[in-house]
Amino acid sequence: MRDDYKIVEIVHDEDLIFEVKGSEGVLAKLNSAGFWKPLNDAERFCEGLDGSRWVFEIRDKNGYRMIAPWSPGSNVVPDNIDLPKLLKDSGHKVEEIRSYDVYVDVGYELLRMAGILPDADAQY
Repeated sequence: MRDDYKIVEIVHDEDLIFEVKGSEGVLAKLNSAGFWKPLNDAERFCEGLDGSRWVFEIRDKNGYRMIAPWSPGSNVVPDNIDLPKLLKDSGHKVEEIRSYDVYVDVGYELLRMAGILPDADAQY
């Protein structure tokens, strides 16, 4: 992390409509079981200081839903730490932490489809 890290403003705010044709893969992931399942206490507990917050919002026939997972996911806690014990000792329920790979995949695919992938060399 850079020493001069600061929260930045939204640099791109645009509503986009994607055609179903050509979007089947990302739609399947968005509609997969569990994608919109709220984060549990263990998942929120394991959020770290490095990574990305992915914010997904959808408005469809089922109403409005939002999920904001943080990645990287379950690799936040080093392998030598007993996560169930740590959760229990800190007063949290011992719950499974899902893989966040689907959120990163969908996020990058949506950015690619919108033509707004960030510059890999940019310093934010």
